[in-house]
Amino acid sequence: MDDKIDLKNKDDKVLHSPEPEAVPVAPDGGYGWVVLCASFAINVLVDGVCFSFGIFYLEFLDYFGESKQRTSWVGSVLNGMYLSVGPIVSALANKYGCRKVSIAGSILATLAFSLSILSPNIDILILVYGGLGGIGFGLMYLPAIVMVGFYFEKKRALATGIAVCGSGIGTFIFAPLSNSLIRQYSWKGSTLIIGAIVLHGCCMGALFRPLKTTISKECQKEDMLDGENASNEDGAKNVEIHQYLLNGKAAHSKSLEHIHHKSNGEANLLNSVDQVWHMRKDVQEYLDVSRPMYRKDVFYSGSTLHLERQMSLDNIDNVEKSGEAITGRTSVFSTITQMMDFSLLLNPVFLIYGLSCFLCMAGFFVPFTFLPDAAQKLGIDGDSSAFLLSILGIANTIGRIGSGWVSDQIWADSLLINNCALLIGGVATMLIPFCNTYGLLAAYSSIFGLSIGAFVSLRSIIMVELMGLEQLTSAFGLVILFQGASSFIGAPIAGALFDATGNYDLSFYFAGSTIAMAGIICLPLRRLAKWWSMHRKSCDKDLIEKRQCSEIGI
Repeated sequence: MDDKIDLKNKDDKVLHSPEPEAVPVAPDGGYGWVVLCASFAINVLVDGVCFSFGIFYLEFLDYFGESKQRTSWVGSVLNGMYLSVGPIVSALANKYGCRKVSIAGSILATLAFSLSILSPNIDILILVYGGLGGIGFGLMYLPAIVMVGFYFEKKRALATGIAVCGSGIGTFIFAPLSNSLIRQYSWKGSTLIIGAIVLHGCCMGALFRPLKTTISKECQKEDMLDGENASNEDGAKNVEIHQYLLNGKAAHSKSLEHIHHKSNGEANLLNSVDQVWHMRKDVQEYLDVSRPMYRKDVFYSGSTLHLERQMSLDNIDNVEKSGEAITGRTSVFSTITQMMDFSLLLNPVFLIYGLSCFLCMAGFFVPFTFLPDAAQKLGIDGDSSAFLLSILGIANTIGRIGSGWVSDQIWADSLLINNCALLIGGVATMLIPFCNTYGLLAAYSSIFGLSIGAFVSLRSIIMVELMGLEQLTSAFGLVILFQGASSFIGAPIAGALFDATGNYDLSFYFAGSTIAMAGIICLPLRRLAKWWSMHRKSCDKDLIEKRQCSEIGI
């Protein structure tokens, strides 16, 4: 027997760890429904506050007396920050767990909103309300999405659809709620109350119980039988080592002494505590697959039954593949590096889709920020203008559910649905200057809500279809980074256009054109993806032929 124990030695069945059963299996129900409700509530809080910012925007304009462009930075930094910190939040959740990260985010967001009422000027408000509040929301939001994917597999499309519905429901609730609170308590009192409501995210985050890696009873029984029926001392010794490596409870010295006593002929096999600890660490790398980023489908929002590659993690090979990029590297820096693989920028398919997402988010938050103010300039009262955001939120919910269901159908083309939704939403936004009645603005809110709902719901599905599951984690990390950067500048540009012209016409033309362009540039993306795939296969084939020729000396 070699001095080094091979965890994959077929002769040592007991040391072949982990078995297929030693993998966290998504329950697709049970406690998962509790996690789903918690995720739904966090979506209500985060997106409810962010999407109803247009109500507070009017108050900030009056209180600080700054320009539209400068005041809009408050909401832009809030939205941009909570998207941009996505890769960092993923790394923190991978190292410390979704529960701790989500609770910390809730506390930080509450502190940010509470301290923001002390802001002496708009710059401090941008830093505290927008910057710190956005980071807090980022810490809350991403773990909520990840946990749903972790607890649901076969029912993931349904579960994710329900969770993200919290976004629309939150907008529907918080827009009129914020308007009512401001009318009674001013923006400062309202912000304190909103902060207190956000603090309830701690309770929701506490429900994010991590899935534990466990060995089934059948596996344990099989190990016991293997140990009892062992006909030589090596078999008995392997059982001892196996139990030691998995439990790690016995003192090193006692365990070593016991193992040496049972295997006098193999005393040199475990001649130090360091060797035993090294083996325990190797096994732990296989067993510790309960971290979110060990799964390459963790950001996938569709049904896993329709993935080209089976991701049910029924065997250890799938675990190794799904975590091969991060296994053994749980540091924050390592995970961030994995999520921000800039080599993807050499892929023209990803480059165009990333540009599409950047353009879309440049106009995404403009209606949320300026639509209430534009409505009031038409003589519409404050309550009715705030309710436009509620209509938008409900339509957003319907759009997410509808597009999610359609994308699961065999005949559906997710990319085509996305492109059509962006074109329709962009054109509708450019027509806002011609909507001079409340009915037309309400109709626009419905159309735009449906469009953006489809866009948000189909992102991960499109990335998997175009670039494959292997690159989903890296692609998703870069996409949300692009979206965050775009969210920073979209509303301020629209605000600057108002300051320059005195009306919102150019602002909505800008927002609508960027959203429509996001859909237009994706029209040839399917053909480009096929060409790129064939090109890569051809390059790989040529490389293999060159290697074969070099090996035979040609």
